[in-house]
Amino acid sequence: MISYGDIVYDKNVIKSLLDSPEPFALPINMRWRELWEMRMKNPLEDAETLKMDADGFITELGKKPKSYNEIEGQYMGLIKIGATAIEQVKSFYHQMDRSRHYDGKDFKNMYMTSFLQTLIDHGFRLQAVPVAGGWVEIDSIEDLTLPLRGA
Repeated sequence: MISYGDIVYDKNVIKSLLDSPEPFALPINMRWRELWEMRMKNPLEDAETLKMDADGFITELGKKPKSYNEIEGQYMGLIKIGATAIEQVKSFYHQMDRSRHYDGKDFKNMYMTSFLQTLIDHGFRLQAVPVAGGWVEIDSIEDLTLPLRGA
């Protein structure tokens, strides 16, 4: 499990993620817009794209959306990488081009979503695990007052 340090989540989010049979999975907040509307005037300014294929595997994430149609859910900053996938992920990471920029950031400063998108672009399959809330990102003191929607 990998977790961002600025998030709070309900135990049901973790249970859903761990219950996923796929070795590489990310919980996706399907009620993200409700939370973003409580946090900011224009949710599109902070939200990121997330698109899935018909089988629920993520095809795109972490880009700047032009419309709400490009957001099928919101990446929550949690990742499960099972024993059958971890060595492949580590090997891929160590083979990445350190001189390249990823979404405008050098290798050492790339966003996690850029790394995940690069994995997807190279054939890794990341399963979306839809959850209905139960999570909040803490970017401000005000965020500490928000409920874990759906928890």
